[in-house]
Amino acid sequence: METAKIEPQPTKEKSRRPHQHIEITDRDWRLFQVLKRVRCLGQKQIEALLKSYGGTYRKRLLHLSRAGYLQKLIYGRRGGVYGVAWTTGRKLRRDGAKPFSSKNIFELDHQLGLTQLYLDLISSSPPIERELAWHDGIYTPIEAYSKMIMPDATLKIWPKQYVVFIEYDRSTKSLKRLEQ
Repeated sequence: METAKIEPQPTKEKSRRPHQHIEITDRDWRLFQVLKRVRCLGQKQIEALLKSYGGTYRKRLLHLSRAGYLQKLIYGRRGGVYGVAWTTGRKLRRDGAKPFSSKNIFELDHQLGLTQLYLDLISSSPPIERELAWHDGIYTPIEAYSKMIMPDATLKIWPKQYVVFIEYDRSTKSLKRLEQ
């Protein structure tokens, strides 16, 4: 059985054309804003978020990647590509954005599922986005109700400061593993 893998594509500093200044558009800022929260977006998720279907924005993503704002992740098995995802590039990391890095396709698939939950939430009620604090990639347990838990994400809703612990279950872990 072949193992699934993810290959980060390095940002190309040199291109065929001399380096040109890239002007950041409102759509780019919107993409960066969401990407800083969720760490990783799939190609189709970007198209739905920006309501840009087709190849025009894909070219823009490549330009943003070459300029250092994004990093392209290609995932699949040997000999075949299943999809493309994007994470923050070096220029956004300077502003504190966390990049997504994964060792296998299952982690990336899980992250894209979490991202879809967030996108569904903000698309159902766009004004609510300003009142949300989304954190995923939690690797240290959190104490809640005198128990230590490790959710996939937390969602804080302001101004009432409600906290929602999110577990995105794809039935890949046994119940014993979940109890740990």
